[in-house]
Amino acid sequence: MITDLFWDMATSTISLGVLAAIAALAFLIAHVPAIVERLFPSLEPFTRAAALIHVAAAAALMLFIGYRIADERAETRRLKNDLAWHEQQLEQQTATAEDAERLKQEADEKAAQAKGELDDFRKKYGDDPAKACAFTPDDLERLRKLAPRRSEPVRNRSALARMRAFGGERR
Repeated sequence: MITDLFWDMATSTISLGVLAAIAALAFLIAHVPAIVERLFPSLEPFTRAAALIHVAAAAALMLFIGYRIADERAETRRLKNDLAWHEQQLEQQTATAEDAERLKQEADEKAAQAKGELDDFRKKYGDDPAKACAFTPDDLERLRKLAPRRSEPVRNRSALARMRAFGGERR
């Protein structure tokens, strides 16, 4: 936490500006002696120290700028990863929503089909459920076709005898 605070302060714009100003001033004092002799003659004995300060300030400035660039790159990389993850989540949510919409449409189609069948049933039989259970001649003919064929006709037997012969016995 303290190291983060140090690096945040060291790489701030103000700190970098002050360090750059110190490096530039030390460069002028150390490497341009003609200006120093004319404007500030009292600084002439410090030209060697200014050269050392210039080198140290320039090195620190390069270090701090490099750290700031690396930190910004790492932050950019982290933000790109977060963005990619959020885009993937959004794509998954979109696909899920599309699937849900498709399933809803299929369910609506099935419901409409069932409602249509119910409407057809109501048109055919009305509100009387007993009428729906009544056999029509077509139904009886279909049942006769399902019965197994026998070699001898069973027309003369009673209904109870025919049922017993068919396999069903009433009790």
